[in-house]
Amino acid sequence: MKKFLALLTVLIYFASCADKDDEQTTQAVCDTTNSEFKQVYTAFSSAPTAHAEVTMDTEIHSYTFFVSSPKTICSFGYQSAHADPTVPYLIEIVNNVTSAVVYSGSHIFSTTATSYVSLTTTVNLQANISYTIRRIQTNWGTDIGNTIGRLSWSYDSSGDVDLLPLTSGDLTITSAYFDAFGMGQLYNMLPYIDIVFES
Repeated sequence: MKKFLALLTVLIYFASCADKDDEQTTQAVCDTTNSEFKQVYTAFSSAPTAHAEVTMDTEIHSYTFFVSSPKTICSFGYQSAHADPTVPYLIEIVNNVTSAVVYSGSHIFSTTATSYVSLTTTVNLQANISYTIRRIQTNWGTDIGNTIGRLSWSYDSSGDVDLLPLTSGDLTITSAYFDAFGMGQLYNMLPYIDIVFES
């Protein structure tokens, strides 16, 4: 009888441990080292017609995208080109179907390399909905050059060469936009505004 009770106690103990293991949740990871945006940007920049530039003196640099499955944004990456490294940029994400701003935050980024900010609020994206991420710089003083940014621009001796849309994983970038010169949606430029999803 004592052996039976001991065996029953051991079985109950292991059963309760198994239940606790089942209840543990996996911690979300925010890995900035190889985001889906970086993979798209690398593919764009690897085209023979692509040229790395720091240019486009416009207040808004943006691109339009969608994700093929629901995603949660955990971080943004950018490199400041402003003469004053303490001047923040406004980062916004707009749902293009409803025109609702789903994220808006002011952030300071490094001037020497891409730096990342972690989000303190949850930003969830729905699958197959068009969104635009915008980097906005209105604090340029008397030098419009403070609005330039890093981008990849595709052209050859004949003119612009369209490379968008491009996809990596669940992220598809469909077009880019800069708020000047009446250019409209562009398919031959991609500003470097990294968007990082939880994994």
